[in-house]
Amino acid sequence: MPEYNAYMLYLSEYNKSYKDRAELEKRFKIFSNRVQEYKRLNKQLKTSTVGVNMYSDWTDEELNKLWNPRGAVRQNPDPISLLEDVNV
Repeated sequence: MPEYNAYMLYLSEYNKSYKDRAELEKRFKIFSNRVQEYKRLNKQLKTSTVGVNMYSDWTDEELNKLWNPRGAVRQNPDPISLLEDVNV
C-alpha cells in the first residue's frame, strides 16, 4: 500500500499525530484523495506542479478557515483556474 507508506512518512516529516485510530483513518483518506488530485492536476499543468504539504490531510472546512479567517465560505473552485489567475 504505497499511499499508506507515504502517509506514514508525511506524519513523521510534519510531526503529526492524532488522538485515535478513527481520526488517523479519516486523515489518511483525505490525504489519499488529495494525492490523487495532485497527480491529476500535475498531468494538466504546464508550468508548475502541486504536491504534498503540511495541509494535505486537512479537511476543506479547515482549509477554508485558514484561507479566509473572517468566515466567508469559499466554494471549492477548480484548482487549475486558481493557478491560471496567478500572475507570476
